[in-house]
Amino acid sequence: MKCLIIVLLSMISLTTFADMRKVTLVTYEIEGTKQWVPGTIAGYEDEELELTLINKAKGNHGFMIPSHGVTEVVKKGEKKIVMVKLKKKVNIQATVNKILKIEADAQGMSLSEFKKKRDAILKSQEEYKKTHWVSPLTDAQKFFVATSINPTHYM
Repeated sequence: MKCLIIVLLSMISLTTFADMRKVTLVTYEIEGTKQWVPGTIAGYEDEELELTLINKAKGNHGFMIPSHGVTEVVKKGEKKIVMVKLKKKVNIQATVNKILKIEADAQGMSLSEFKKKRDAILKSQEEYKKTHWVSPLTDAQKFFVATSINPTHYM
């Protein structure tokens, strides 16, 4: 019985005092494009993460997890530590709407107007794809073009 109690207490103490997971993200700038590496962070429900953000880009760079209320601007050469508690349930549609709202505000329109405009553009692109050749050349087509002796109408 004493062994069982000791085992249970040790298991409780291990789970209670488990180390917080630490993740380091670094931003790089290549030809004017900035990005955080790694781009995706996965975790478990109710897990706490310590994110270390290091900016190695030429200027300031933002970091945002809208669903968890994280918004940071990391200055050039700066290192910031952000604590994130992962939630059990994330409303994906609300997150999408927050992201789309940023673009709608930038274009000076409401979210519903932006969605209507976006849907019209996507519909017109689908119609265009039905009537025009918009897919990239296959390797066989590229080989044929590169090795053709007689000029074709598209050369």
